[in-house]
Formats: sequence, structure tokens, C-alpha cells
Amino acid sequence: GRFDPALFENYLKIVKDEVTRSQKITSTMLSFVKQKDHPKTELNIHDLLDKTIELLRFQKKLNGVEILKDYAQEIGKIYGHEGNLQQVFLSLLNNAIEAVDERGRIILETINLKNRITIKITDTGSGIPSEHLTKIFAPFFTTKSVQGGTGLGLFIAKKIIEEYGGEIGVNSHEGRGTTFTITLPI
Repeated sequence: GRFDPALFENYLKIVKDEVTRSQKITSTMLSFVKQKDHPKTELNIHDLLDKTIELLRFQKKLNGVEILKDYAQEIGKIYGHEGNLQQVFLSLLNNAIEAVDERGRIILETINLKNRITIKITDTGSGIPSEHLTKIFAPFFTTKSVQGGTGLGLFIAKKIIEEYGGEIGVNSHEGRGTTFTITLPI
């Protein structure tokens, strides 16, 4: 067989892409594991959501997307790790930003119930096809592999929320948008 430089180049690119993907997966998993060593602190969900939005603004990721806040007047405190909850919010907000165009909107709503807090992140994006809805929290499920998605964002978000004794769910209508609902015990 003759040596084909173009084919070889193509293989190298595939290998390089897979290595990059593996590195992303490893660093995501490590950041998830590292949190456990830190002591838990009292967290204010509103501050954490605001910090996450600022971070996205700083990273120039918002692209003109409008963010509306509908926060409960009083919000209970929860104990945990700021880093891993921020990872959950970043994951959900990044997905929401990708789902909407520049004229789109993301609504952050918090509801304070007797012994729990509910956080809703709603976007006016294209919605999630119903055949994907049952799979989106599964590890390695991604519709964004071309853009370098690992399919671990929502899987890890779910694991983190479950560690808090909470729940995460999704409701979506194609063409009308998506709402992720997180419930955390106080």
C-alpha cells in the first residue's frame, strides 16, 4: 500500500480531536471530584446565579441574549460547595444561550417553599426534540459533538443536584423553548 499523506493527515486530526475530547472529560470529572475535599459553606442561590451570569458576560458568551430575573423576595440558605453548584448553573445557562438566538430570552426564576428552593431556567429557544428528552441526562449523550460537546454537562449537573438531595427535571416544547427545574432541600 502506498503512503497517502492526506489520509494520514485526516487520521491525525481524528486522534487530536479525540485526545482533546478526553482531556475535557477528565478535567470535568476532576473538578467534580475535587469539590468533595472542601468544607461546605452557606450559599445564597441568588448571589450564585448573579455570579454565574457575570462570568458568562465576562466570557462574552451572552451575545445579546436578554436575561430576566424573577427572584423570590426571600430565599432560604443552603449548605454546599459554591463551585459545583456554579458548574450546574453554567452548564444549564450555556445550553440555554446556545438554544436561543440574539433576540432570545432566558428567564431565571426562584421560588421559596417551606423546606426547599426551586430554581427554574427557561429559554425561548428552539426546544428539545421529544425523542431526545429522555436521553439528555444520560452520560455522553450530545447533539453538539461537532462543536466539541462531551455529553457530560447535564449528566454531571444531575449527579451534583442529587448529591444535595435535590432533583432536576426538564420540560420542553419544540419551537417554543425549554425549562429546567431544580429543586433543592433547605
